Amino acid sequence: MVHVSALPSAAYNLRTACYSPGFRTIEMNTQSPPAAAGQQPSPQESTIRAFADLVEQRFDRRRINTFWTLEGPFRQLIDGGVAHHLANVALTRMLACPTPGDWQTSQIVAFRAPAFALSLMELDRGPMLQSTSWLGMYSPVGRELVVDLYSPPEGYENDVFDPDVKLKYERTETIPEGGIFRLQADRYIYDYRLEQPLPALKISTSSFQAFRWTFDRATLRALHATDSEALWPQMSMAAQLLADLADPTSIPALLKLTEYPHHGVRWTAIQCLHRVDPAAGLTLIEQAASGDRHPHVRAAATAKLQGLSA
Repeated sequence: MVHVSALPSAAYNLRTACYSPGFRTIEMNTQSPPAAAGQQPSPQESTIRAFADLVEQRFDRRRINTFWTLEGPFRQLIDGGVAHHLANVALTRMLACPTPGDWQTSQIVAFRAPAFALSLMELDRGPMLQSTSWLGMYSPVGRELVVDLYSPPEGYENDVFDPDVKLKYERTETIPEGGIFRLQADRYIYDYRLEQPLPALKISTSSFQAFRWTFDRATLRALHATDSEALWPQMSMAAQLLADLADPTSIPALLKLTEYPHHGVRWTAIQCLHRVDPAAGLTLIEQAASGDRHPHVRAAATAKLQGLSA
């Protein structure tokens, strides 16, 4: 195990705002199967552990650009053959114990903490352009990666969807096999020119933007936006269930949720509280109409008040 401090920052990362300060445990998924538990770690495993220690020392979520100080250590991981090691270990584990493990269909997770993750993944090209909610560094495996970079217009706000937003083409970059591509989600939207999936070693932060926007590839116009973290719709669903149950013991939890950084979760909680405790809910609706920091919440609260007074 390696321990990494979770560094909350509501300014950059809505997700880590719910973590208390202190150390979090990273599960390392890089070791050999149980049959070889008594053996010394391989050079690749030692390299990954050392990398996790460096992340702890250098990466501060309160200063998001400290992420880029990890490029040198990431270069060492690439040169040390970590990508091949991760694939070999994952397959060996599944043969020894056929369970899905801690990875998605297109991603093998080496380790994951609240603020960052290291994985081997497959890059693919979807039918639409999508923004990314986290910073990352990719290193293509097996062949080069060609990427088109687009920028949103001045005044673009990630958490306020606007269908009039249109992207602007900036440039095309070619990243050689084993090179490093900086994914600057706070500046660009990327289109990977891929005819088939491309393996890549990836280090990434957790989400620091509320939404993933989808753009039409032909017109470059915004189509819709979805939550960048599954946690947020799950919170909203839990609040709605509490409102359906109408149990007064749920009021403290709903009150706490009305202060959550994500505006959609916050507004859902206010509405649900109004169902359970109409007086307290009405007070928060009035406050949201006049002073919530998100324009959509202010507009929704104003419309709600008009409906209640009709």
